[in-house]
Amino acid sequence: MRKPWKYYFLSPSINAAIRYKLGVLDFLDRNMLGILAENLVASSFFRMKETIQTGIFYDPEKEGVDFLIQKGGGEIIPIEVSIGKKGKSQIKKAINKYKV
Repeated sequence: MRKPWKYYFLSPSINAAIRYKLGVLDFLDRNMLGILAENLVASSFFRMKETIQTGIFYDPEKEGVDFLIQKGGGEIIPIEVSIGKKGKSQIKKAINKYKV
């Protein structure tokens, strides 16, 4: 099964502003902080693409990592973004799958 599509804003502050206007922004909610952190990382990767020869992909697995970065030589780097303690199973699975 594939993960549902995720949409990221070019700036995490836009994401936070929309959530604030909708009344759902709560900085004490770890899940909310995780969403904003993931958006921050995504926007950084998209900006990085302009200066460094990299590819940015998403792991299609349901329990996959958040991002896959492909370096110029073809090496894939799996990246999982989270706030607080989180299991390592997603990243370990991706490391084995992509032979990192």
